[in-house]
Amino acid sequence: GYQDEQLDFTTSNIKFNGDIITNPPFKHTTEFIKKALDSIPMGNKVAMFLKINYLSGKKRYEEIYSKFPPYRVYVFTGRVSCSKNNTPEGYKSGAMDFVWMIWEKGKLGPTELRWLKS
Repeated sequence: GYQDEQLDFTTSNIKFNGDIITNPPFKHTTEFIKKALDSIPMGNKVAMFLKINYLSGKKRYEEIYSKFPPYRVYVFTGRVSCSKNNTPEGYKSGAMDFVWMIWEKGKLGPTELRWLKS
């Protein structure tokens, strides 16, 4: 939601003077990345918590990485346990590998790869 109304982030005209940190719906990740980068000023950052397999793919490369390479990727050394429906009993052993991908709008250059101990 946004204020008293619901907002579809990917189709909105919202501009945000800050950094965006999120775990987008898997099937809409590309749209979220593009929209987030379009919604912030130069020099601000976008951080996305994504499945590690999002790093691969010809279409993703063409749509995102070739134009907007992340400046840093943090790979978790172990599997991350995420809560289902934000409930304490929803925490179970993770079955997926995740990364944090970080973009700084306007920053181009090689992507730096780092690991996070988990």
